[in-house]
Amino acid sequence: MTLRRKFKAWLPDIFPSENGIQNAPRKTGGFFNNAERSTVHNSTMTAVQGNQYNTVTYSEGNRHIMAQMMGLLSQHIIRDAAHDSSARQTSSELLWITGPAVVGKSAVVQTFAEYLVKSHFLVVYVFISRPNKRDNPHGVFITIAYQLATRIEAYRDYVVERLRLDPELLSGDLQAQFTTFIIEPFTVKKLGAGGKRWGILLDGLDELRGIDEQCEIIHLISSFAHEHPNAPLAWKIASRPESRISHTFEDKEVRHIYAEVAMQFIRDPHHTDPVARFEVLLSVINRSNTVPS
Repeated sequence: MTLRRKFKAWLPDIFPSENGIQNAPRKTGGFFNNAERSTVHNSTMTAVQGNQYNTVTYSEGNRHIMAQMMGLLSQHIIRDAAHDSSARQTSSELLWITGPAVVGKSAVVQTFAEYLVKSHFLVVYVFISRPNKRDNPHGVFITIAYQLATRIEAYRDYVVERLRLDPELLSGDLQAQFTTFIIEPFTVKKLGAGGKRWGILLDGLDELRGIDEQCEIIHLISSFAHEHPNAPLAWKIASRPESRISHTFEDKEVRHIYAEVAMQFIRDPHHTDPVARFEVLLSVINRSNTVPS
């Protein structure tokens, strides 16, 4: 079996399809299952069955509140940072894809994200770009929250209620935002518990304003992946190997949590093709045992 066929055969066990999530019974699953140390937006998701969290039943007035809260949330996202089909995602929950400029990281990541989207897998993709002014660190987790809220009914109910009670949550620091939009819903409320994992990809972390903020985001995500391995989120971070970022990933509290795929610039026309680089990425992942054999 070729690597591509092997990967395609492996994907359904990791990413639930739209039909699978609607028709199949819920069961515990893994995203990048059996991986050793994984950062992926454009998805259709359904509410998780069960009563482990409160569900809001909307009257006409409540619908107005929901629209207001979603509008408030949207004001704080990083504009145009979300992936769509026409524009440019050790622990099994965190993967670092790294390499120098012009090596093709974003092309590979975009190819991977588009492949998942076309295959109806569930993906959140945030593309960070300093030249395009999509580099506000305080918009990262809000952007993720907004994209999740537009696709997961139960998560939207949670966010709307939290913002209705305290709109100032959007002005919190990175730690407070991460607690509100990631830790609380997925570990306390247990949204998505027992289902397949959702992938969240941050592409271009090194483009984010503020070196300290870049490193804090790595620490927040890696700690979450380590402390909550059963949470339904898997993360991919793509960036250049900038000094502070590399040192953060090598920190003793982080280095055992993630898997790394290092991409080098190859002066070969064949490898300038995103699909070819996608094959290289899969080959590296396969050799590092992050793809089950």
